[in-house]
Amino acid sequence: MLWNVKTAIMKAKLAKALSVCTLAVSALAGPVCAQSSWSSGVATFIPPSAPTAAPSAPPAIQVAQPPVVQINPPIRIIPTIPIRPDIPRNMPMPVNPRDLVGIPISTVNDSVPTVNALKGLKPMEEQKFPSMERISGDSDWILVRSKPDSDFHKLSPYSVELAAGQLLVSVRRPSRMALLVCEQLEVSAAADSDVLFTRENGVVRVANLTGLNDSVKVKLKAPAEGGTGTTVFSVKPGYEFIIRTDRALTRNDVRVADGIARRHFSFVENGRAAIAEISVESLLKDCDLIAQLDQERSGAKEKRILTDMSKMAAVLNYVNGGAGYKSEGQVTLEVNSKLAQPAKTN
Repeated sequence: MLWNVKTAIMKAKLAKALSVCTLAVSALAGPVCAQSSWSSGVATFIPPSAPTAAPSAPPAIQVAQPPVVQINPPIRIIPTIPIRPDIPRNMPMPVNPRDLVGIPISTVNDSVPTVNALKGLKPMEEQKFPSMERISGDSDWILVRSKPDSDFHKLSPYSVELAAGQLLVSVRRPSRMALLVCEQLEVSAAADSDVLFTRENGVVRVANLTGLNDSVKVKLKAPAEGGTGTTVFSVKPGYEFIIRTDRALTRNDVRVADGIARRHFSFVENGRAAIAEISVESLLKDCDLIAQLDQERSGAKEKRILTDMSKMAAVLNYVNGGAGYKSEGQVTLEVNSKLAQPAKTN
């Protein structure tokens, strides 16, 4: 009896101690829980079950972002006025107006017209003017057209003398050169050049329409009184050389009512000579001699000459500018006005 009581007391103490140990292990193990059960009066330790993982969050849905297109604002281009560059003197120039298309754009400018007409006149040494004896070769492509009532005659197949009136002289290859003569001066026109030669009221005019570089030269038979003593000059294309040997030139001498537009006169040789810039475009429209060529353009010579003049007029307007020209009007003769009428067809 006593033994049974002691055994029960010991079992109670052991159960109490086991409960304390289980609580301590539960506190140390965290989420692990201890469970005990009694079976047949004996405390049995049941190991805790493995902790269950907390439910994970659903995967995030990836939304494709559209590509970001960077839009740059348009760049405003401010045009700049080009400045006319200095063309090198040793720059190779074409020998024919058809080749002018190949001139670099950087060497030309159509913004501001030239201010000084002296650039169209170049003094030269006297020996550089060709003599009549040195002119030879084919003369078939030397074309001479005259205004009505002009007084002129041919000295040779290559030369013509003008007493009064106006001549249009054109030289094309294979012809090499033509010589124009009057009382005051001589003019040489090389191949691929056109010269408008005028002598009226004591004033002589030499207009170079298409001759490049030094193709058109003028030689005074005597130096101008009070001038520099120079007798030979070259006239650039798009310029007109004007001279009067008996006295100084006046405004009426340089500005005449012939329909040709001019600008920027410069006087030289003590006022006895002048150089002016002319509009070849105005000549194509208002010159009677060129209108006569237009009526005859069915020929190979006339067609070639008019084509070269038209190209040179466009090039000169692009290089030197087309503003500032002024025409004093035109005196049209009745006989020349018929040239502009269409030809009758049968």
